[in-house]
Amino acid sequence: MELAVAIGMVLVANLLLSTERIPIEVSSIAIVVLLVVSGLSTPKEALAGFSSDTAIFLFALVVLAQGLGATGVMQMTGRRMLVFARVGRKVFIAMLLAVVCLFSSVASNTAVTAGFLPMAMASAEKAKIPHGELLMPLAFASILGGTITPFGTSTNLVSALRCGVWGFGRSASSSWCRSG
Repeated sequence: MELAVAIGMVLVANLLLSTERIPIEVSSIAIVVLLVVSGLSTPKEALAGFSSDTAIFLFALVVLAQGLGATGVMQMTGRRMLVFARVGRKVFIAMLLAVVCLFSSVASNTAVTAGFLPMAMASAEKAKIPHGELLMPLAFASILGGTITPFGTSTNLVSALRCGVWGFGRSASSSWCRSG
């Protein structure tokens, strides 16, 4: 019976998060509450994630990326990038990749890529650059930028925080773990 309830919870969570009829943050909290009410989790286990440095930092990165998108910073950057399109196709692409790399070094690279995609597509159309020339380099620039700091990707963040737990000391900026 517990397995059926767990599978049902996964399906409910999938439905809530994929349809987005209810805001994602409300759906996420509702899922945690449903886990406790269904008996699949204890209240202590359900709230344990809120005491995790990693979880709180990931939440903060999502908020930062949403803020960059909602305030129009990414769109404004895209409009300003069109100046480089007048100089030439390669200059435009190089500057766009540099900006994406810079943004993804301080925010989640996944969120930055998602935020810059519409802007990059619109800018590419105005600059008469085929989308195929822009999408893969954009993704690679975002990945590269994400490796600059421990908080550029969630994987790097978890690794950096685990270094502190394992006795290597908390890593800062781009110093990861002791080698050897």
